[in-house]
Amino acid sequence: KKEPWTMASLESSSSSACRVVAQTTLERLVEEFQFDASLAAAAVDAIGDKGDVESAIDWLFANGAEDRGGAVTFKECPHISGPLISDVSFRRRCVDCGADRQEVWVCLGCGETRCGRYEGKHALSHYEATGHHLAVGLADLSTWCYRCNAYVEDARIAPLVAKLRELKFAKPVKPRDDDEENDGEDDGEDSESS
Repeated sequence: KKEPWTMASLESSSSSACRVVAQTTLERLVEEFQFDASLAAAAVDAIGDKGDVESAIDWLFANGAEDRGGAVTFKECPHISGPLISDVSFRRRCVDCGADRQEVWVCLGCGETRCGRYEGKHALSHYEATGHHLAVGLADLSTWCYRCNAYVEDARIAPLVAKLRELKFAKPVKPRDDDEENDGEDDGEDSESS
């Protein structure tokens, strides 16, 4: 049984086709993406193209909706042609506001860390000011392309993401057998000089 959500655009639209498109978008936002029904209705009401689910989701995030996770589709980014930084560092403090945040992004154009779209939006502002379109989120180490408006994967950014993973989780723990055989100190047994 479908829940009868309401929104201004559904009620005031003169076109039944427009109402169907808006209702379909609303249902996807609530059922597939788990957004609150009243916020989802406001999003569909606010966007121009009532069938543009991505725009509705962007509106929801920009207006405080919580990202509930779930499956993310990765895209191969056609914009990775310019220079990327050669090394990365793991910092949780935004260079613009100084806040220590959970949701921060490292710019792959310059290496600076900024707040994500849910806390301060400084990474988005940085993209708009500089055109640096690739950033890695330190929370989950996903890569976002502002030009694609999507999460992306590419072999050219994999080494930077791997370095961030190493910094975030420290060096991999050696297997137990190695730890027992050699605790990291030189015991002098293999050395010819004493």
